[in-house]
Amino acid sequence: MATALEETEGAFSGYTRNAQRAERLLAAASSSQEAAQLARLRFDAGLTDFLIVLDAEREVLSNRDQLAQAQSDTATALVGVYRALGGGWAAPGTGISG
Repeated sequence: MATALEETEGAFSGYTRNAQRAERLLAAASSSQEAAQLARLRFDAGLTDFLIVLDAEREVLSNRDQLAQAQSDTATALVGVYRALGGGWAAPGTGISG
């Protein structure tokens, strides 16, 4: 019984940690997108060179990549929560519970 409780607590903890990370990365992706737009405007106005734009756009892509990974990790952690709580779903076509 204690093992099941620990497993459930760990699963919830992992899910919460991943969800919070995804939230932070969503905010970072949004901020970096704004920064990239501003860099592009400054470049178009002749106030900065194109390297600044490229660096800002690289940051956007990096943040989006990390966000996608965090969202995937969150979904995987949610499956862990369901499993820790008893699962109860059947594998497709087998009738065998997971």
